[in-house]
Amino acid sequence: MKINTISAANYAYNNKKAQSFNGTWQKRLVFNAADYHTHNEKNYIPDKGESPKDIAKAWKDETGLLPIDWVKKVNPFNQVSIYKSYGEEKDTEYRINGQKYMPLDVLKASVKLKLENKNAYDTTKLNDYIELAQLAMMTDNKREAKIYEKEMVKIFENESVPKLQYANSKTMDEYKNHWGTEVRARAIYPTGKDIYEDSDEMLKEYKNRD
Repeated sequence: MKINTISAANYAYNNKKAQSFNGTWQKRLVFNAADYHTHNEKNYIPDKGESPKDIAKAWKDETGLLPIDWVKKVNPFNQVSIYKSYGEEKDTEYRINGQKYMPLDVLKASVKLKLENKNAYDTTKLNDYIELAQLAMMTDNKREAKIYEKEMVKIFENESVPKLQYANSKTMDEYKNHWGTEVRARAIYPTGKDIYEDSDEMLKEYKNRD
């Protein structure tokens, strides 16, 4: 067993591959003749049947960031970062299974990983549900987005400090224009209707109060 492990490690090293979870990272040097630019490429090849969650974990293991944080902090499009090699700094382009853009299911899985590591009272979960709703809307999945919107409202409802409720409503406003403000108004001036109504109906109700 030990000999097989050493042999596999040597094979991976000699073939510029590094094992990560079920899949494999492959590294190669890419030369662009058009602008005489050389950069590294690291491509994650998932194993057959590997879940988006495992791919997200592998990405964090390699880059230090979950995919959802990577696209916000590093580069939202071509996944380029800086990789030091032999004293030089070269661009490194990261890919998953050859794709230049981050797969949507991997982004969703990485947000859910963040949620799994938070307790029920962690109000930063609000931002995670906003990210999931935004990802759902990227494919016009309004039904899925509505599920996450309900979770946002629950977090708002469970916050008892008025200043933090106000802050949460403003965060919700960033997701959907004036929506958080409307939810807050609904909480302050209850009408007996469901708090999960569509924001358009809620807004009409408030305007008709005058």
